[in-house]
Amino acid sequence: MSKELEDVLRKAFDTVLIDNFGGSIPPEPYITKTGIVPLDALLGGGIGSSLPVMLSSAPETGKSSIAVFMAKQFLDENENSFVAYIDSETASAGTDGGSGIAQRIKSLGIPADRFQYNPVLIDVNGIFTFVEKYSELKKKLEEKTKEEVKILIIIDSLASCPCSKALTADDPSQYIGLKARELSHNIEKIKQIMAFSKISLILIDQVRANMQIASGPFAKQDEKGVGIWNNIKSSSGSSALQHNLKQWLYISKKKELFPGSDINVNGWILDVKTEKNKLCSSGYSISLIFDKHETLHKIYSEYYFMKEMTTTEQKYTGRDKKKLPYPLLVKDAGAYKYIDCIDPATGTSIGQTSKFYEKNLVEKYNEDAEFREIFDYAIKVSVEERLNKHLLKNYNAPKVEEDAKEIGVLEE
Repeated sequence: MSKELEDVLRKAFDTVLIDNFGGSIPPEPYITKTGIVPLDALLGGGIGSSLPVMLSSAPETGKSSIAVFMAKQFLDENENSFVAYIDSETASAGTDGGSGIAQRIKSLGIPADRFQYNPVLIDVNGIFTFVEKYSELKKKLEEKTKEEVKILIIIDSLASCPCSKALTADDPSQYIGLKARELSHNIEKIKQIMAFSKISLILIDQVRANMQIASGPFAKQDEKGVGIWNNIKSSSGSSALQHNLKQWLYISKKKELFPGSDINVNGWILDVKTEKNKLCSSGYSISLIFDKHETLHKIYSEYYFMKEMTTTEQKYTGRDKKKLPYPLLVKDAGAYKYIDCIDPATGTSIGQTSKFYEKNLVEKYNEDAEFREIFDYAIKVSVEERLNKHLLKNYNAPKVEEDAKEIGVLEE
């Protein structure tokens, strides 16, 4: 085909599209970084707007705290932004819903005037009515002020929101299956509204716990404890939502952590897997460090990525570190550790941190500028080589700048 003919067809396509469907083309969505380098890579840049994002986990995993952490990043990343948090899960427990949200807001330094928390008993229809009405108010405000306003709505949780007839029906048979149908109807209805208003929406889903039968012909031993799950069918409305989400994260506990241990955190290691992701490849997982006081811990999460293979890497390599496309960067020096940043082109060291105890990592990072510079560079290179280039094959990811000045700073 000639270049002239290609140009004619391309212009004809644009003309037909704009003339007939111009009003159906939504504005470009935006992405908000979480601030944790491997998590942002896994997500394809961060949390996307204009379609729902789902966080699914079993009870006692930290999903609400993770949502608040993401809200903090949303407010920090976006000017003229506001977060509305609707808590239907613990609404009957009081103004804070018994969830500790107020304490989270305070500990993370979230500006209270830009974060609205409301414990509300709300049904499935009410969730999407709220999103629709809030989108309308956002549009009116933007028309009045001539400024874009970025809104994040958090619904906690989808599992606790009943169908519209659950509280009024005389018999369960009158509403069994209705919640899934209402989810399907509302999510289809709200998709266009969200796309044009560029609303960011996080849906938290607490998956159903499955009882264990220890013995007998119906014995089932594959279900695990609180916080650990692998069964998509236990999530709320999985079929209704699966094709209508921008991103879907499965979150599961891996290991408890205690103060005074090597990783000096009171919390646990989380496995985070993308079940669906329209910004990047899905079906991959990384580990993050969750702190009961600080929620997701940026420094320890990035450190852990440089120290250990991800669950996905372990599966593909058989836990053989030599098969990694880029090495783990945390090295042993007796009781100490150090980070050795490797040039992916030559395989030689381009910078080493001073030695440290793992339990003093955060203090070392905050107080030692040279240490922090090498650490920050090392995690970017490690994520680019192990995730973006190999597992995710995310060729659109921003590349690590290796200009002479930066490399010169790192070289000893």
